[in-house]
Amino acid sequence: MVYPKKFLVRTAIMATLTLIIVATFAPMFASAANPIIASLEAEKMSHTVGSRPVLVAGASNGSVLLMASKSTANGSIQLPALSNSIIVRAREDACKGNATMSVSIDGGLAITISTTSTAWANYTIAKSYLTGVHSLKLSFTNDYYLPGTCDRNLYIDRTVFTAPVIPAPLGINTCCGGSTEETRLLATGAKIIRTDRNDYEISFAHAHGIKVDGIIWLDDNSPGMASDIVELDNEPYFNNWDGLGGPAQWAVKARDVAKAVKAVYPTKPVLLPMLGYTNNGDVYVNGTWQPLVTVINQAAPDIWQYIDGVAIHPYTRPSAPNFTVMNHVRSELTALGAQANKPFWVTEIGWPTGGTDGSAVSEALQAQYLGQFIDTTRVRSDIAAVLVFKASDNTPSTSSEAYYGLYRNDGTQKPSFNVFLTRQF
Repeated sequence: MVYPKKFLVRTAIMATLTLIIVATFAPMFASAANPIIASLEAEKMSHTVGSRPVLVAGASNGSVLLMASKSTANGSIQLPALSNSIIVRAREDACKGNATMSVSIDGGLAITISTTSTAWANYTIAKSYLTGVHSLKLSFTNDYYLPGTCDRNLYIDRTVFTAPVIPAPLGINTCCGGSTEETRLLATGAKIIRTDRNDYEISFAHAHGIKVDGIIWLDDNSPGMASDIVELDNEPYFNNWDGLGGPAQWAVKARDVAKAVKAVYPTKPVLLPMLGYTNNGDVYVNGTWQPLVTVINQAAPDIWQYIDGVAIHPYTRPSAPNFTVMNHVRSELTALGAQANKPFWVTEIGWPTGGTDGSAVSEALQAQYLGQFIDTTRVRSDIAAVLVFKASDNTPSTSSEAYYGLYRNDGTQKPSFNVFLTRQF
């Protein structure tokens, strides 16, 4: 390498706290489950003799810090929120053993990481740090050089701090109102209710600390405008696009209504409905299947500035939860850039326990599938809320729509009730 070295025997590593570190091989940090809240490029840290910045294709900022001899890099970082893990992206030149680096925060006891590959890998340390400024010290501790044979070196790209994923609040759909329904809603512990009733249950909900997601059916004069969250429409793809002529015309109307909502309530979350459980999220337009995301963007490209979230109903009835279509829609939103990459609001999800249309599952499976779905959303950072469909079964009929409830029609609780209740936070 650039810096000449003496023939060194392996030196003893200074006393450190050694943790088991899991290396994840990844080109960048985009795959991290938890959101990144702060980062520090290694090549921008102050460093001692034995280290220097070098250009490397594929590095996060085009450069990395090469530690060719035992050396140290120091820097500081501002955390805007609680951090629950540190990820160091590094690689090595091995020589009679792996390179070892130590990581120390705020002058605390060093954590030793043994790199394991000449390929870039993310080394995660599960440790929490509070909001504020923190010092970061990275050291290469076990340089080794065997003339004519090998040279051990350490390369560090950057260090990131991640925040814990906050579990999406759980809500519930209600359609019927009345004191009986309200009593059942309170028993579930729901944080949000979703409704389109004339009074939108706003007074009731707010009296009990519950938020309201109101469906306004593309009507900017709807009393639902006073809800805490405004959902522009409900499944227009199954409602002939509200008679507007097609998805493009619907998108223009949705944009105009969203703009009107924001003019009156600039900070209120506005949700745009999106197809999320059939045809891969595509709709039939002019004889071809096209992504609804694309159709909306082409018809009303400025809609995203008035939208805060994407309302999606990722039903898989009667099968187990599956996020394939939802993930496909996410990739389409991401491809449009940050202006369209809004969080999902799962405003309906559930499994019916009756009906004759082939959608029904047993009450045991309803509970199992609901738990699986909620647990999966808890480790995703792109889901803002999950609202189960629905609180109570309706009058018995042949339609599966009558049997999605956490309560049976007679007021007794299905197993899914406890699944929902125990996953509140």
